Amino acid sequence: MSATDFDSSKFLDLNFSRLDDERLTFLKQTTGITDTEELKKHILEIQAKAYSVNPYPCIRLFSFIMPRIHKNPAYPRFLDLGKSDDGGIFVDLGCFFGTDTRKAVQDGFPASRTITTDLEPKWWDFGKQFFKSPDLPQIPFITGSITDSNFLPSDPPPADGPSESPIDLGSVTSLREIQGRVSAIHESAVIHLFDEPTQAALVKSIGNLLSSKPGSIAFGSHAAKPTKGFRRDARREMFCHSPETWNALWEKELFPEGTFKGECSILYLRSRSRELNHMTLPSAPAEASLIEVPRPDLPKSEETRFWLMTWHVTRL
Repeated sequence: MSATDFDSSKFLDLNFSRLDDERLTFLKQTTGITDTEELKKHILEIQAKAYSVNPYPCIRLFSFIMPRIHKNPAYPRFLDLGKSDDGGIFVDLGCFFGTDTRKAVQDGFPASRTITTDLEPKWWDFGKQFFKSPDLPQIPFITGSITDSNFLPSDPPPADGPSESPIDLGSVTSLREIQGRVSAIHESAVIHLFDEPTQAALVKSIGNLLSSKPGSIAFGSHAAKPTKGFRRDARREMFCHSPETWNALWEKELFPEGTFKGECSILYLRSRSRELNHMTLPSAPAEASLIEVPRPDLPKSEETRFWLMTWHVTRL
């Protein structure tokens, strides 16, 4: 069976959720549902609603219930940025349900300095239905396309720097309004949705949105390959950078050398396999390894092999 005639609708299965103790604790705190069976029912109800809007693999695999942000090696430094008093803003780019955003706020990044954005407001609405604990702080959300330069600026910030006057994030309508004030930008499973030229343009825009202060970071995770090229899943062909070519965008090609320093690691996800295989990638600018983990939602074939790259860059 090829990826093109794979019926993913048959795989709405709670077994894919991998509900371990850590995830259950997070979900009980953020949903306000303490009964495990009621929580599972709640998860499946929201999944069905979201999957009817768009059958993304991340919905099928319950990614909306699993924060990933804290697995990034840059996460401790990100939380330290939240402790500073310089007012630097955190942007969760393509926030989806806001799962990572809520994890970051739960772990201490100030909600008052956090803003989220996505192209489809329904995802944020589903997140509010899912994470319904009354103890959760309100986090601003704005709708916009990250490929629209009026929303996410592609041009560098003004030479004289951003205004130092206080800003109410609840009144912000585009990311352009906070250009140069952002100390941290996060993306998860967003960049790989675009073709190669658009990915490069997004890297440029993300870099230009960041504060010019040393230590500002962009970080996240998305599909990649050990060697730059294309992969095909059940729905479409996807362009993927390698760790080497991804870092080169930041360190050499799109910004003057010495502006950013990048680091990456890469995981290999293969269907129906439970072996863990580690492989060094000597061509990558930072140490990288391939880790083979299960993808039971995909047919077992060469074209469905999937790598996930975790990355972070720091302004020098």
